[in-house]
Amino acid sequence: MTSVNVKKILLFEARDKLRTEENNYEFAQVLEFLENRISFLAFQFQVLNFCFFCFKTKENLLPF
Repeated sequence: MTSVNVKKILLFEARDKLRTEENNYEFAQVLEFLENRISFLAFQFQVLNFCFFCFKTKENLLPF
């Protein structure tokens, strides 16, 4: 399990715990935003790794 997945799980658990308390609902929304941002950054990192692999191998693996 990657550190990104662990962080997402911890944020998910914290968000659910905070949503049970009415006063912390806005903070739970902030945690949800952070969880989505981590997912997006992880996706960008995977794309960059793929592009680097294509450049490193000097093969035209991309269809465009």
